[in-house]
This record gives sequence, structure tokens and C-alpha cells, in this order.
Amino acid sequence: MISEDYNPLEYILKIQRLKLRIAIIPVLIVLVSFAINYSLRLDVVKYISLFGLLLYFFINLIFHYRRAVAPEEAGTVFWSPISGKIKEIDNEKHTITISKRFFDPADIRCPGNDFCDDFMILSHRAVLFENKCRLAGRLIGILPGPARCICILKENMKSEIRINARVTAGDTPIASVITDNDT
Repeated sequence: MISEDYNPLEYILKIQRLKLRIAIIPVLIVLVSFAINYSLRLDVVKYISLFGLLLYFFINLIFHYRRAVAPEEAGTVFWSPISGKIKEIDNEKHTITISKRFFDPADIRCPGNDFCDDFMILSHRAVLFENKCRLAGRLIGILPGPARCICILKENMKSEIRINARVTAGDTPIASVITDNDT
């Protein structure tokens, strides 16, 4: 079920506006190079136009996001807040570090009903739309480009993931609350 609760239209529109604000530069490059090529007949300007077109596609790639569905076990599971690869699991500090590559999806998702304050994103490019979400899997921000995310687990949680595993924002469980059956 893809729902407005998990993919708020207002946030998707904000993401599109951010992308268009940056994408105006390559569009202007293409338009100006076509105008120069039309008036002066310089073949070199075609390459500048091609550069502008490639830059436009590049910007679209770094701002792509997934339309998530509702996680199944939202209550006791810590879902991955960003897409990327698990780089470090520190059982003593109860932390999991996720590394996001340049072209991984840029969405930031709420990790769980009680865990929204339990992660830090190490990037100056992150744009959070809300800080106190309680709906696991809900779109709460955008993170274009590479970054690191440190997930801070509570004492009563155990890791369910291995180092170098690929995770998807709001879709991959990385930890869960230890129940009496687990001990």
C-alpha cells in the first residue's frame, strides 16, 4: 500500500523544488549554447550543450527517491533511515553506521515509532522536513549525494544486519527489540 501517510505530497513537492532550483543551471547552459550555435554557427558550442544535458541528468540521479510502502512490523523494529551499505556495527556503543553512496536513493525515512531521535546524519546536504515523526517508513527528508548515518540503538535492541549488507530506507530492518522469547 503506497499511501499519502508514507509519501507526503508536500514533501515530494519540496524535493522537486529543490531539484529544479539546482537543475536550472544546466537548462540555461543548454538554451544559451543553442542560441549561440544558431546565431554564430560554432560547432564547439554543441559540446557545451551536451555537457549541460549530462549535468541535468546527473542532478536528476542524485535527487531520486523511492515511493515507500508501509513496513509490516513497525512497532518493535528499527528500520534503516537511509539507503546505503552497513559500514560498522559497534555492539559496545550500540551503534550501526550506514554509508550512502552518491547515486543511492536520496530519501530519509522515519526508522520507527519510537526511534526517530535515534539517528544522526553526517552531511551538510541533508534537508529534514520533520524531526518528530512516529510513523515508521514515512518520508521525513532528502539527502542528495554521499553521506554517513549513525543509528543509535537502545540497550534492549539487537542488530539484525551484517557489515557490508545493502539497506533500503524505510524497508530494511537493522535492529529489533529483544523480547522474552529471544533470551
